[in-house]
Amino acid sequence: APKFILPSGDASLDDEQAPVPTRHHHSTAPTTTTTTTTATTRHTHHRNAMLAAALAVAAAASAAGAARGAEFDVCVDWLQNTNRQIVDVAARPGDNDHLFAVDRTGFVVRVAAATGAEIDVVLDLSARMASGLTEMGLLSAEFHPSDPNRLFVYLTQATTNTNFANEAVLAEVALDPANNLHAISDFGGTGEPLRVLIRQNFVAQNHNGGTIMFDNNGYLLFAYGDDEQLRQVPTNSWVSADSLAGKLIRIDVSTTDPPQADGRRYTVPAANAADAGGLFPARDEVVAVGMRNPWKCTYDSEHGVLCGDVGGDVEEFIHVAAGDNHGWPTLNGLDVCQAPHNQVTMANCDTVTAVAKQPFFAYSGVAQPEYGISSASSAIGGVVYRGIDPRLSGKYLIGDAFASLVWDGTESRYLRRGGRQLLAISSPFTELSSYPITAPLSNVDTINLVQCTNTTACVRGDSYWAPDWGNAALWGFGSDNEGRVYMYENQKGWARIVDPRHCNIDP
Repeated sequence: APKFILPSGDASLDDEQAPVPTRHHHSTAPTTTTTTTTATTRHTHHRNAMLAAALAVAAAASAAGAARGAEFDVCVDWLQNTNRQIVDVAARPGDNDHLFAVDRTGFVVRVAAATGAEIDVVLDLSARMASGLTEMGLLSAEFHPSDPNRLFVYLTQATTNTNFANEAVLAEVALDPANNLHAISDFGGTGEPLRVLIRQNFVAQNHNGGTIMFDNNGYLLFAYGDDEQLRQVPTNSWVSADSLAGKLIRIDVSTTDPPQADGRRYTVPAANAADAGGLFPARDEVVAVGMRNPWKCTYDSEHGVLCGDVGGDVEEFIHVAAGDNHGWPTLNGLDVCQAPHNQVTMANCDTVTAVAKQPFFAYSGVAQPEYGISSASSAIGGVVYRGIDPRLSGKYLIGDAFASLVWDGTESRYLRRGGRQLLAISSPFTELSSYPITAPLSNVDTINLVQCTNTTACVRGDSYWAPDWGNAALWGFGSDNEGRVYMYENQKGWARIVDPRHCNIDP
């Protein structure tokens, strides 16, 4: 249980006074480059190292009696309620007064960072949205790290091609500083506010991904979902096809004009070919494969790409690096073979298991009606915390869309339960050596959310997050230039983690 205190008379409750951290959604620290020969060789060495590390961790856990991570309360503040369906938030470099919230129905909205109050709409793409939406819509936005007037967006829009449900578009938008940062309506003579970088036809209305990120070198990263179609086609079709479904791409958008001879308004980093290890020669943008639906990812300057990959039977949290094969659609979770589904055979599983990179955290994705969890699960990847609460510093925050994630000592595994509890995972993000997880992990903390309207009136999470959300859902996490972390939920709006002293919590 936390120790509750009243702040001293001269103690500030202003979280603006925290040391200003580096923004890690697109930072400029030195990068780590993968230099390997082939994916198979890389993963053979990696798996040997992983096994040795896992044995060392297991031995340490055994000696310590399988020590469990901490459990503590974290203070959150609900920002101004909104009817917007917020799925992402972008922080403009150099601007700490505003945030740019992404409304899934097709809007980028500028809001006041202090309160979350809406100021104006800077981009309106609502006319492009496909009807019904399901998991479609305007899903992500991010600013270029060295140009605060270049905004990149990802959307799934309506298409007139009857062979497809929607068209996934990765595009650039130019914001006009002379017009309150509203999008230029005719970008580069296109007659529209978007300058399209990549189009990808999708057959399904779900499993579209994803999150736009920039790495330490200023390259744009994006992870696509599998379009729900890898269940319908031969398992290895992604090797010969040119689809980006289920893959992580890395492109250089620093040069935009004029377009290349092939029409592309981006270049491919020279390191892609070597780093990808021949995983997907059909598209030189691709550097990693084998993801199902990486709905929310983050790039951290220290740890690289971390994703919540929404699974079938198993929800996965994965560390994605160039050259990785994460196994889907052959595997789901740690060596969970999909045979005989997805046209997978045991031989397929044996081949992929030998090279697949495993998740560093996973849990069952099936419904649990006996515990009031009737909804399907969805792994919601968060961000690495760099804000004011020292207990969370450097930890990766994660959640489930519809429930708490908790360690169940009776069943000896991590399960979903009612309410809203998050997990905070400390590095190293080491691949699991077995599944299910049958002993609590010492680097996984349990987070209870607390909201206070003043220094004495506080409620714990289950009092204001419904025990079973039903149609409500945690949709994602984001961070601003000062390291504060935000959470968005599709019915109640959005909240941020604040100074624990706001809730009388002694960190």
